[in-house]
Amino acid sequence: LTGLFNRRRLPPEFNRLQGEAAARGRSLLLVAWDLDDLKRVNDRDGHAAGDAHLRAFAEALRDAVRRPSSERAGDSAFRIGGNEFLSLHLDAPDGEQLLARVRERFAAVSAGWVPCERTDLDRALTLADAALYANKVVRKQASGST
Repeated sequence: LTGLFNRRRLPPEFNRLQGEAAARGRSLLLVAWDLDDLKRVNDRDGHAAGDAHLRAFAEALRDAVRRPSSERAGDSAFRIGGNEFLSLHLDAPDGEQLLARVRERFAAVSAGWVPCERTDLDRALTLADAALYANKVVRKQASGST
């Protein structure tokens, strides 16, 4: 539906990028993404509109992900399921800049990130999910939502 990698591709891609980070002394950032309003779009406009919403986010994420060059292995993006996405980024300075780039095109998204060059995938996912949840709480409080 989105043209992004799926959950099955995550472990080998994580291992590849983590190996690249270790071999070259680089950082690796894992970002968990969650669309804030997919259920509302589906309920209000139908599932075809929800699918279009998912594709629009995937395009914004794909455009924010850096392409491989001869000097670095590049970044990767995944749709994990429903409205949940992940991305991996070599040498990303921090998640804030990446989140800002994505929100320029797709504002209704929350994200949480964790450096993971020395963390196994399961632990990195747990930490990124916790950061995502914390950021969603802050975002809801800031907007006055309950």
